[in-house]
Amino acid sequence: RECKVVIGSDPELTVSPRGEHWYKYNYPLSISASPDSKFDYWSITEHSGSRKTSTSNPLGLTITRGYEVYAHAKQQPSEYTLTIYTKYLDYRGNIRGIVPYKDVLIDGKRYETDRNGVLRVKVEKGKHTIEVLSPGYYSDWERYTFAKWSDGNRDNPRTITVSKDTTITAYLWREHKVVITSDPELSIYPGGARWYKYGKTISIKASPNDKFDYWTITPKPTGNSWRSRDNPLSLTIDKGYQIHAHAKQEPEKLSLIVTVKYLDYRGNVVSIVVGKKVLIDGVEYKTDSSGRVSITVTVGTHTIEVPEEYRVKEDGEYWQKYYFAKWDDNNKDNPRTFDINDDTEIVVYLWRECKVKISSDEGLSTNP
Repeated sequence: RECKVVIGSDPELTVSPRGEHWYKYNYPLSISASPDSKFDYWSITEHSGSRKTSTSNPLGLTITRGYEVYAHAKQQPSEYTLTIYTKYLDYRGNIRGIVPYKDVLIDGKRYETDRNGVLRVKVEKGKHTIEVLSPGYYSDWERYTFAKWSDGNRDNPRTITVSKDTTITAYLWREHKVVITSDPELSIYPGGARWYKYGKTISIKASPNDKFDYWTITPKPTGNSWRSRDNPLSLTIDKGYQIHAHAKQEPEKLSLIVTVKYLDYRGNVVSIVVGKKVLIDGVEYKTDSSGRVSITVTVGTHTIEVPEEYRVKEDGEYWQKYYFAKWDDNNKDNPRTFDINDDTEIVVYLWRECKVKISSDEGLSTNP
C-alpha cells in the first residue's frame, strides 16, 4: 500500500525531497527546507482530510495517507515611498514652477501628480520603471516635454532601484505654440506654427516694410488681443499666441445685398423668405427679417449660391421646401458668378413647395 506525497516551496527555499513521490504505508518521511534562516512554516494538506501547519524543520511525517506539503519563506515584500516631483524649466534651463496633474507611469501603471506637482506611491523594494508621459498637452497651445531627471539622467522611461524611501524630480520644458500669419501682400519670418520654450523672446519681421501696417497679437487659449506697429515685433513667450501681419492697402469695399423671395405655382411673387441660407464665396449667410443678406465685398467677381432647403419637420418628415427658380434677370444658373463693381442688389426667386400625402381606405382609389 503506497501513498502519494507532493512537496513544493516558495522560490526562496530549497526542499528535500521535492516533487511528487510514492511512499509505502507507515514510512517515516523527513522533509527539510533550506536555508533555515528564510524558512517560516509548512502547510500540510491531508488527502482526504484536514489541513494544518508546522514550523518544524525538518518536518517529520508518518505516511498513512496522501499529503501535499508546501514550505513557505519568511520574507515579505518591503514597501517604500517613491516620491516624484514634476517641475518645468524656462528656455535657459532654470526652474520656474511646478507642473500639476502630470501623467506619470510607474511599472506601466498610470498615476497623476497632485495640484502641487507631487506624486507619492508605495512600491516594493527593487527595480522599477518610471516614465513621465511626453509630450503632455494641456491645451492646443501649451505642452510639456521631458528634459531630464534631478540626478542628471535623461532617459525616459528609465529604471531606478528602490531600497529606501526615494525622491526624484522630473524636469520638463514648458512650451507654447505660436502661429504667425500675414496678409498675402506680406512675407514674414519666422512664419507658420512653431513651439517655443517658456521665457524665450522671439523677433518676427514682416516685409516689405513699406506695405506693412500693424500686427494683431491674440493670446491663446484666452486673452484680449492687441495691436503693434513695431516691425520687427519682439515677444516674450509666456503663453500661446496667434499673430497676424496686416498690410497697409485696403481694397475698396462695396455693398452687396441679396434679397430672397418665393413664387407661387404661377410664378407670381408671394413674399420674402426669412432665415434662408445663402452662400457668398463659400461663406454661409442667412436672410434677415426683411429677406435680405447685406454684406460688404471687394470689387471683383463673387459667387452666389442659394441651396435647396427643407423646412417644417414633423414626425421625422419635412413638409415644405424652397429651391432655386431664377435670378431677377431670368438667369437660371445656380451657383452664379457676378462681377461686382458698384453697390449692388440682387434678387433671387425660389419655388416654395408643400408636400401632400394622399391615401385612402381599402377598396377606394384616389387620383392623385
